[in-house]
Amino acid sequence: MRETLLLTEWTILLTNVPEEKMTPSEALVMARVRWQVEILFRVWKSHAHVDEWQSHNPWRILSELYARLAGQVILHWMLLTEWHRFPDRSLFKAARLLQKLAIPLALFLRQGKGLREIISLFRECFRTCRVNKRRGKPATFQRLLASEGLN
Repeated sequence: MRETLLLTEWTILLTNVPEEKMTPSEALVMARVRWQVEILFRVWKSHAHVDEWQSHNPWRILSELYARLAGQVILHWMLLTEWHRFPDRSLFKAARLLQKLAIPLALFLRQGKGLREIISLFRECFRTCRVNKRRGKPATFQRLLASEGLN
């Protein structure tokens, strides 16, 4: 496969995707989407502390890791129930919001409220987690929408 070197004003991107399969602008959008995955791992490390543990016992460490990853799966499941409709939402802001709502959500469950009520509460709060639109350097969601012709 032939490697393609893409140059823009400030970006050099090396890829092995053939030019007929991906335009330079599409490759740059994909590189920015990859950065969103990096942000996901940063959120997992900074908020869920998946890279830290309290014990020296390997089985406890594994239990802590599984519990934290399960929490992240629940977080992302809740995000994905709304995310597809609103691409301008910030995963980082939503993770912080859900972390702040952890105790009220636990109390909701303890009071016998159902999952629907919890998701409804989260939906209302999730509306505030917007990524600001930018003219000079568009956010990733703006680039994705533009690449699909959905400005």
